[in-house]
Amino acid sequence: MIVGAGILPALQSRSSTLRLSTTVHGPQGKSTPESVELQLAPYARLDTRVGYKLNARKASHEIAIDLTNITNRPNELTQAYNPITNQIEMMYQQGFFVIVYYRIRF
Repeated sequence: MIVGAGILPALQSRSSTLRLSTTVHGPQGKSTPESVELQLAPYARLDTRVGYKLNARKASHEIAIDLTNITNRPNELTQAYNPITNQIEMMYQQGFFVIVYYRIRF
């Protein structure tokens, strides 16, 4: 039995169910569409932010650092079909990430 599928959407919502329509080709070459539901692993991520805000008379200044996914957990994002390997592969969200920023408001 040969299973053919198109490329899955690159981005999914935070829900953990992914729906995929495939076409299954049987031994006689007949095609029958099937609906497949894939359950992704539970989502967990720890983020933190440290910042300082200074309110002046005509402007406010803010400096902060965001630490995203401190535990560096590889959360599943979606699955995508790889035509080179002919397999559906898991895609993961970004691991540990640091954002430093400065904002001024008038």
